[in-house]
Amino acid sequence: MDNKTIDLPVSNIKETGILDFQSENVKFLLKFICLIGFGAIVALGKKLSLPLEIPGHSALLWLGLMIAGRGLVRHEGAGIVIGVSTALWGIPFGLNNSFTYNLGLYGITGVTLDLVLLFPRVKIDSPVGSIICGMLAHMVKFSFIVTSALTSNVARQFLLFGFLKSAFLHLFFGAVAGFLGLTAYMLIRKLFDKVLSKIKAFI
Repeated sequence: MDNKTIDLPVSNIKETGILDFQSENVKFLLKFICLIGFGAIVALGKKLSLPLEIPGHSALLWLGLMIAGRGLVRHEGAGIVIGVSTALWGIPFGLNNSFTYNLGLYGITGVTLDLVLLFPRVKIDSPVGSIICGMLAHMVKFSFIVTSALTSNVARQFLLFGFLKSAFLHLFFGAVAGFLGLTAYMLIRKLFDKVLSKIKAFI
């Protein structure tokens, strides 16, 4: 009887994400579940953010986690799935604002990540690429908030700090969130590499 070995995709995790199996259907399903899970983590991160009254500071947690999730699951449209999932998880977690507002807020952030990563030179697993993703995604989110604030009470915070200062803070926190997201991505990927290596050795 022939001995067969199972080759686990340890070496190409960086290129394809953490889920890369032979069966396309299984791979797609597991990636989707992973994205839904990251949506819950992002929503929880937003919920646990401290109310520092500094525009954009909460992105250090929730946007960093969103970038990490988008980096770990390399699939077109992964960003929007995390964004929509975040809005859905925001209902049981009790996030501020309505579901419709959160859907637009986090959905457009996820879409921005997807669009930015269409550029071949923008790599989410590189420091420059992750920072670019964080800055652009957060600035688009800022634009969404400002547009909505024209007809809501949210404008108070922006009037307090000033539009330009708020924009700069969002740009800054977006950049830092991108770097933190890269750090989280690398740590999780390293852990997953070790797990796969142990499984391969056991088999």
